Amino acid sequence: MLKSILRSYAQTIIENAQSIIGYDVLITDNDGVIIAVKDKSRLGKLHSHSLSVIKKATPEAIYSEEASSYGVLEGICLPIKIDQEIIGTVGITGNPTEVCKYGHLVQKLAELFVREKSLRESSFLRESAISNLVAQVIDKNNQNCNKSYILSQAKSLNYDLNRPKIAIIVDILHFEKIIDDIQSLISEYKNSEIKIQLLKASVLRYLRDSFEKTDLITNYTSDKFLILMDTNKMSEIELVNYINYKYDLFKSKITDLNISALFGVGAKANDINDLYDSIESAWKALRIGKRMRPDETIYNIKDFMLEETLISLDAEQAMKYINNTIGKLYNSPHWTPDMDLTLKECLSNPLETSKIAEKLSIHKNSLYYRIDKIYKMFGFDLNKFEDVFRLKIALILEEIFNEIAVKNK
Repeated sequence: MLKSILRSYAQTIIENAQSIIGYDVLITDNDGVIIAVKDKSRLGKLHSHSLSVIKKATPEAIYSEEASSYGVLEGICLPIKIDQEIIGTVGITGNPTEVCKYGHLVQKLAELFVREKSLRESSFLRESAISNLVAQVIDKNNQNCNKSYILSQAKSLNYDLNRPKIAIIVDILHFEKIIDDIQSLISEYKNSEIKIQLLKASVLRYLRDSFEKTDLITNYTSDKFLILMDTNKMSEIELVNYINYKYDLFKSKITDLNISALFGVGAKANDINDLYDSIESAWKALRIGKRMRPDETIYNIKDFMLEETLISLDAEQAMKYINNTIGKLYNSPHWTPDMDLTLKECLSNPLETSKIAEKLSIHKNSLYYRIDKIYKMFGFDLNKFEDVFRLKIALILEEIFNEIAVKNK
């Protein structure tokens, strides 16, 4: 890969070097063939002097008399070496006495350029491999067929998907607005897209800094990231505290980016067979939590077991249930604000009359009167657990499906 990178960027390297030192520069590959030079007619020709430099792995100067015998110009030639591998040479044309002072500079410029490009390409290839791995994990059919291959691929990336894990979906809040703001500030699409990608890269880096190296972390969708976190045999309470700690650590890092985030925490996955369900439940936790507890920042699916079951209903079924319960109340012209407050407190604190009366700032007798009125008018007894549960389910469904089942609520 290093040789390929040198060949791809050799012309860029010599143009940058020439602009700095004011002398002509050429680059050869590790066979001594010229791959970048000012005089394009020399491209593809053998630079015989570089063969000696490649063989000895040391810089050499060549003066005009000797240079003519080699069929080259006088100057100096240095090996381009990365991790003890010589991938080519760089030559500077001119009197060796004058240009030798630039030799080390140009050599390091070439080596640093290739090394940087190599790191970037390696990073890109690794991120692509991680994305491909996750794509296979979330493809349940493919996972069953290629489990051993997926595990092998994960191992090559230093991840063990058969260790107990838990999926966390990281949601960057108001991401569309962030993109709009960037695009409004930067008129050119190319530059704004670079800014957006840099932002995502920063979020990914901060997540990886906040979690452990054994935790698989990747950019999952345009505004969301996925963490497959090792649970390390933690108890439920330890796991909750640990995730809270990691969230706070991540939150402290992204303040520099002026962004905020939410965590959707899925069910535990004992091995690779459970990963798909863990990821799906993390999505559900995020979806339900954002609607039902908008003031919170971490949503754990274990806190939404009832809601997770209800979310499997289709919208038509849900709306039918809503209209047959709280819809009767909200659609009635006799429904009053006092009844509405009473209902909400009764559902929040079921059968706790003293607490409900205190919350409403009314006497118990007044509360009994309101409850009795609701029962006589609509048939729901807020002193009965069954009726309280039915209405509570209706309110949860309304929150989940984000629809209002009434005309005049």
